[in-house]
Amino acid sequence: MQIQHKKRLSNIRSSRHKNKPALDKNWERSTLQLKIAKIFNRVGVVFILLLLFVSSTTVTFFTIPEAVEKLGFIAWKHLMFTTFAFGSTFANFLLAVFTNTSIPSNYELRGGTKTSLPIRAHYCRLCKSVILKHDHHCYLLGKCIGYHNQKYFIWFCWYSMVTAFYSLFLTALYLSLAHSVEFPGAWTYFLLLPRAVVGWFSGHTDAMELASTLLLYILLVGGFVAAGFFAWQIFLVVTGLTTHEALYGEKFRLKRQAGMCAKWTDVFGKYWFIGMVVPLPFPQCGNGLYEKLEN
Repeated sequence: MQIQHKKRLSNIRSSRHKNKPALDKNWERSTLQLKIAKIFNRVGVVFILLLLFVSSTTVTFFTIPEAVEKLGFIAWKHLMFTTFAFGSTFANFLLAVFTNTSIPSNYELRGGTKTSLPIRAHYCRLCKSVILKHDHHCYLLGKCIGYHNQKYFIWFCWYSMVTAFYSLFLTALYLSLAHSVEFPGAWTYFLLLPRAVVGWFSGHTDAMELASTLLLYILLVGGFVAAGFFAWQIFLVVTGLTTHEALYGEKFRLKRQAGMCAKWTDVFGKYWFIGMVVPLPFPQCGNGLYEKLEN
C-alpha cells in the first residue's frame, strides 16, 4: 500500500511538472493581454478628449467666417448650438467615467475567489472591481459600462453622433469655400485624403487644408461609430438585455423588466426626459439587483 501511495504521489508531481510550462505560458499570455488592454484604455481616453477639443475649437472658430455666414446662420446661434452640443458630450463623458458602477462591498472578491454575485454582475480586471449590471468595457472611456452609468454612455453616443455629423458638414463646407475642394459624390471621400497628402508634399496644399481633410475623415468614421453604438444601446434598452445576453442568448427573465416602461426607466431613471437635455447625475429608479425567474 505504501509503495502504491508513493507511486501515485510521484505521478501527480510529474504531471504537475509537465503541465507547469503550459500554465506559465498561459499566465504570461494573460498578463501580456492585460498590459495591452491597459495601453488601449489610456490611448482611447486621450484620443476622445483630443478629438473633442480639436473638433469643438475647429467648428466653433474656423468655420464661422466661411461656412456659417454662407448658410445664413447667425454667429451667436451657431455658438450656442456648438456650446450646448459639445458641452453635453463632454459632460456625459465625465459622468460616464466618474460614476461609480461597482457593486456593494459585501459582493467584492474575497481571497481571490468570487462570492455569490447578483445576476449580470461581472468582475473586470482593468477596473479591478465587480461591475453592477455589466454591459461591456469601453476602451474609449476607460471604464466599464454598468447599471449606474449606462444612461450617460448612451447620451454620450447620441451627442457624439450629433456633433460629429454637424462638424462633418461644416468642415466639408469650409473646405469647399475656403480651399475650393469639390465634392461631386460619395467616391470623393476615397480620393480626398490621398490628394491632400500628395498636394501637401508637392507644395500645392497648405497645412490647414490637410488638417481639415484629416479631421473630415475622423468625424465621418466617428459619427458612424457613435451612431452604431447608440442604436445598439437603444436596442438593449428596448429588449431589456445586456450585450452579453444579446450575443449569447437570454437564459432567464427579469421580474423588474416586465414592460417597456420598466425597461426604459430601469436604464434612464424616472427623470430621463430631463437628463436627455441636462447632463446631471439623476438617481436611478432601483438598486440594480435583479431576481432570477425560471421560464
